[in-house]
Amino acid sequence: MAMLDRTLEKLASECTHGYGPSPLPNQIDEEVESLVHAVASDGETDPLTKMNETHGFVLLAYAERMASLAVRENSVDTLSKGLVALRIASKLIYVKEALPVLALMYNSANKLGIDPTNLFSTLVLRDGDELKVFVDSFLCRSAEDRSIQAMGYVEGEDEAGFRYVRTW
Repeated sequence: MAMLDRTLEKLASECTHGYGPSPLPNQIDEEVESLVHAVASDGETDPLTKMNETHGFVLLAYAERMASLAVRENSVDTLSKGLVALRIASKLIYVKEALPVLALMYNSANKLGIDPTNLFSTLVLRDGDELKVFVDSFLCRSAEDRSIQAMGYVEGEDEAGFRYVRTW
């Protein structure tokens, strides 16, 4: 458990400033991935009690980054990791903050040729999860309202390839 505590401490520190737009992938991605794995494998209860809003925003940034990396690598597994991070983040932050990243996940699923509805069903959201309401209503939106442009993003590139770019 000491490893988890060190990871949580690091991810809540200054080292994550500028993480979102930083080169993709990087060392922080690996640490967030290990945190996501720890939370998912521990049934979400113990690690979540040690996490705060700062961790939630790091997880949200990770999910955004994985939406880009999944397209770059043509990897459904990478997209799924981002979705798990989004689910965990939604428990730590104001849930509406997850909506723009949900649009990225939806767009990435389409780009990968998979049905976003089936992908979102893998989130294993319970009726009490606030994110469930947003996922369900998101899927009922018009194509225009589900677009990444409506959420403040465009498709772009960086020096390594495909990347979602914020317009806000």
